[in-house]
Amino acid sequence: MRVRRLLLSLVVAIVPAAVAWADEVPFGLHWGDQLDYLSTKEVIGQVQKDDGKSLLVVARNLRPLPAETDSVLMVVHRQLGLQRIVWLSKDIDNDPAGAKGIALFQQIKAKLTEIYGRPRFLSEEMLDTGHFYRCLASDGCGSYAARWRTDDGGVVMQLAASKDGELGRIETVYEGPAWQEVVADRDRKPTEPAAPAKR
Repeated sequence: MRVRRLLLSLVVAIVPAAVAWADEVPFGLHWGDQLDYLSTKEVIGQVQKDDGKSLLVVARNLRPLPAETDSVLMVVHRQLGLQRIVWLSKDIDNDPAGAKGIALFQQIKAKLTEIYGRPRFLSEEMLDTGHFYRCLASDGCGSYAARWRTDDGGVVMQLAASKDGELGRIETVYEGPAWQEVVADRDRKPTEPAAPAKR
């Protein structure tokens, strides 16, 4: 399912007490983990995109995941290592008024707030509650999103809608301490020097 990305261009009926994304870096991973190391740990799955500087890959063989997990994606920079993790829930369907999606959003928000404090950014507004996900898929109709700062980077959580506005799902995005360097390196012209490797 393609979802409309909110913020930064870009679980479960009950969130367990030891939910997997509660750690600073979830799923037993570490910021800066290099591609070779992750490969030896057998957590590198299908490569979805390789721009020559960073790889977007599907993670596998992670710690036991929440029951509503659809997939986990990782962005691994060839020099800066692992710098982004994206947890995607299964599709939320049969939810025309958004009740299930909102409840899930509130549960995850409460857990992350316990860990990181009040969100630095919070949006919980919908102008058309009769067609919740269609509204969510439309620019300017509403959003459910939150962002926290962490010691190492940031966490963004959002309730997203499919392009046709029929389905929803939760995205939780973890950004590592060098994520902005990855973005800058991605946008850098070929003649400019690449980002230095972290030591």
